[in-house]
Amino acid sequence: MKQIDKLILCSSYNEPHAYWDRDAQTQEFFKAEGRRPAGYVVADPSSKKGSFVAWINANKWRLAILLMQSCFGRYGQYQQYSCY
Repeated sequence: MKQIDKLILCSSYNEPHAYWDRDAQTQEFFKAEGRRPAGYVVADPSSKKGSFVAWINANKWRLAILLMQSCFGRYGQYQQYSCY
């Protein structure tokens, strides 16, 4: 099994650009690009595997915040041009 050489991939001061994901078949971890989906894993004792349950609202809020930041700036400053 491959070892994870660097557990923390991103700075805590910037938006995440990569995360560790797990292959459901091989149970191996691999580095995935982007932001990890919000959610949790429910264990299945019979198969010793888990199933991912997404937090739909959290993922929708992330998209809404990104849209607002693109329109109004990261800290909500008023910009001369509207995003419409």
